Amino acid sequence: MIKDISDLKISVVMPAFNEEKRIADTLKTVLNQDFKGEYEVVVCDNNSSDKTSQVAEKFNVKVVKELKKGSRFAYDRAIKESSGDLILITNADVILPINWISRILEEYRDSEIVGVGTRVDFYDCPTWVKKIFNFMWNINPKKAMWGTSMSVRREYFDKIGGFDNGVNTNEDAIFSLLLEKHGKVKFIEDVVVLMDGRRFNGSVFHIVSEWIRSYGLNAIYIQFNYLVLHKIRTFKKEFRDYR
Repeated sequence: MIKDISDLKISVVMPAFNEEKRIADTLKTVLNQDFKGEYEVVVCDNNSSDKTSQVAEKFNVKVVKELKKGSRFAYDRAIKESSGDLILITNADVILPINWISRILEEYRDSEIVGVGTRVDFYDCPTWVKKIFNFMWNINPKKAMWGTSMSVRREYFDKIGGFDNGVNTNEDAIFSLLLEKHGKVKFIEDVVVLMDGRRFNGSVFHIVSEWIRSYGLNAIYIQFNYLVLHKIRTFKKEFRDYR
């Protein structure tokens, strides 16, 4: 079960769309990790109209372009342009804890682990939004990795066929659920990645509608897949085995 991970090549990838104001702070936390080994960083500019690429290039990271609009295309391009055996995925508007890489990498000593995610929280948004989000995370019977903080062994990324599963809202959730069919997916509860919550500022109506449009749909999909479809499939299998 315990495997030498010292020879694994590490890639950190992130999609970015019009993040010239935030990507510099994110890259500082990506490059200021306590992990002592080497790792490459790949930023995929998803056809931004601002100076996202120019800001990223100042950090001497690899910057690639994806002209097709949509986060699933940007995730896929960034990963396919990277060279790591182990791919760590985040976004361009986050604050990573200093032990993000090292803690995730440690979990891969277990050779049955195919993916590792961490907790996600928000900054720059109302406190009550953060409390509701954390409450929902804690009571959630089925968790899926977020594109904000997830990782995968390259061989399983290739087996699944990447993030391009025809949707832009739930691509990370779908990928996470597909990944579970190949092995264990681990969540690290004591590592928290902070994501920009600016979209949740404004009126209550705006906040609720934004939540439903983005993360609410994600959660509904995961729970329906797990609590309904998964149980139906399990029942059918058990019934066939019984007969």
